[in-house]
Amino acid sequence: MKQNVMAFLDLRRAEQEYPLSRRKLQQLIADLRLPAFRLDGKIILRRSDLEQLLTAKKIGANLDALVDEVVRGVSK
Repeated sequence: MKQNVMAFLDLRRAEQEYPLSRRKLQQLIADLRLPAFRLDGKIILRRSDLEQLLTAKKIGANLDALVDEVVRGVSK
């Protein structure tokens, strides 16, 4: 049961564990970009939803893959 409990977190816990403010979390929920649940007046998030949102917009490129793609394009 404890593992299941850790799969969910409230806004206070989310802002402590992740690089997002409470205001940003509320904005993401309002914009329907982050699913949330209300339980007894408390907003609850799935940890997996939050992590998926944070990793979906990865910046930077895999340099090796980019070089390979350019080399393949030049070789044609």
